[in-house]
Amino acid sequence: EEIWGAIFEMVKLSTGKQDPYRKEKLAARQTAYLLIHQFQDQDLDWIERLKLVIAGNLIDYSNTRVVNNLSHNPRYFEESLLVALSSDFSINCFSQFQEYVIEASPKRLVWLIDNDGESIFDMWFIEQLAELGHQVVVVGKQEPASNDTTLADLHEISRSPEFQKLRDQMRYGHVTFIASGSATIGTNLNQSTSEFANALLDADIIIAKGQGNFFTTQGLKKDTFYLLLSKGITSEESTGVIADRSKAIDGLILGYVPANVRLENTLKDYCQQQN
Repeated sequence: EEIWGAIFEMVKLSTGKQDPYRKEKLAARQTAYLLIHQFQDQDLDWIERLKLVIAGNLIDYSNTRVVNNLSHNPRYFEESLLVALSSDFSINCFSQFQEYVIEASPKRLVWLIDNDGESIFDMWFIEQLAELGHQVVVVGKQEPASNDTTLADLHEISRSPEFQKLRDQMRYGHVTFIASGSATIGTNLNQSTSEFANALLDADIIIAKGQGNFFTTQGLKKDTFYLLLSKGITSEESTGVIADRSKAIDGLILGYVPANVRLENTLKDYCQQQN
C-alpha cells in the first residue's frame, strides 16, 4: 500500500488532478443514493443490513470487471445487492457483532471507511448504530487515495437530503468525522494524525471496511470487526475465502479479531476456530 501511495502521487502529478478518480467516485455515490432508497424502508434485520453494507463495495466505477458486468446488465448493482440479502457469509462472526455491538451497552466505535460509493450504505448503517447509543468516529482520508472516501467527501455526503438524521447525530456529538492522515489505500499508522491516534486509543471497537483496511490494520490492540468482500488473489490468500465468480456476488466477510491477536493463518481459519 505504501508503494501504491507513491505511484498515486505520480499519477496526480502527471494528470494535474488532485483527485483523479473524482468522476468515478461521484458516479458511484449517485448510484448508491438511488439504490439505498430501495432498502431504507424495508424491514431488514441486522444480518441483512450488514450484508448490504458489505455488498455495497461492488458500487465501483473504477473496477474494470464491474464496468464490464454493467455493460452486459444495467441492473447489475441492484440484482447483486438483492442476491446478497439471501447469501451466506463466507466468514460469519455475526454472533460476536450482536453481542459486542448490537446488544451491548453504549461504546466508542471507530469506523474506518473505504470506497466512496459504498460509504452511502455505511452512513445509513452508522445512523442505526448511533441510535443504539454508540458514539461513532468515522475516519476518512485526508487527501484523495484511489476512490476512497476523504474527510471532505464525508462532509459532502452528510449534507445530502438522505442524511438529516445523521446531521442531527453529528450536532449532538454521537457521530464525528475525522481524517486518518493516510495517503494511500488502507490505514497507514505511520502517517496517522494525532486526532486519529487518540481516537484509536480511546476506541472500544474498530470496524474496518474493505480489503485495504484489512491488509493494513492487523495486530491492532483493539477488538476489530472486518467487513469486506474477498476480491483477488491477495485477499483470497489472507482471508482464506475464494469467491465464486459465477455468482452475482459471493465472498461476504464479517470477521472478528480480538485485541492483540495476530493471525498466524487465514482469517477464515481463525474465525472457524473461535466459533
